[in-house]
Amino acid sequence: MACIVFDLGGVVCQINRDWGSAMRQAGFDAGALQDVPLDHCPNFDAYQRGIVPVDDYLPALRAFLAVRTDDQAIAVHQAILVGQFEGMSSLVGRIRRAGHGIGVLSNTNALHWQVLVDPAHYPVIAGADYLIASHLVKAEKPEAEIYLAFEAESGYRAEDMIFLDDHRPNVEGAKNCGWQAFEILPSSPPTEQVERYLMQVGINLD
Repeated sequence: MACIVFDLGGVVCQINRDWGSAMRQAGFDAGALQDVPLDHCPNFDAYQRGIVPVDDYLPALRAFLAVRTDDQAIAVHQAILVGQFEGMSSLVGRIRRAGHGIGVLSNTNALHWQVLVDPAHYPVIAGADYLIASHLVKAEKPEAEIYLAFEAESGYRAEDMIFLDDHRPNVEGAKNCGWQAFEILPSSPPTEQVERYLMQVGINLD
């Protein structure tokens, strides 16, 4: 049996990909942050890697967003997360009933993680068999270390991994480690793409 390994943002859950969108979702005016990528915030990548604590990240985020309080900065940061994609719970249930393992492998951070593993918000993530997050292992996709950490945690061999991610370099990083890996595109629902890729490798969920 295989282990089906999911990235989170853009695959399992919808996210806001720029600070302007997160600002608006949190109830603020986007201002000059319209279309500004998330990694343009100082310490954002280091926070996701787990090498900068939240007490150092929040002052930088607050200044970057030009908000007054840490609570406001946290509200915008959490507004990056939108919700689980429709149909994902059903699809993952079918994968599980077919006897395959379910994994999560994500570049994320501690503030997001506490929401992502809450079954009330993201039941697919909370119910996964194996979860590896960048801030916990202090490595990020597409570095080999994070894929190897997942192998060690799950006990699955590289050839048994089927990985789904919406960022091509992460897909290539997985392939370089011997995994089967596929890119999820924004052009159609992730659930449809996942099922199609599984059929390509001989996994029929009917």
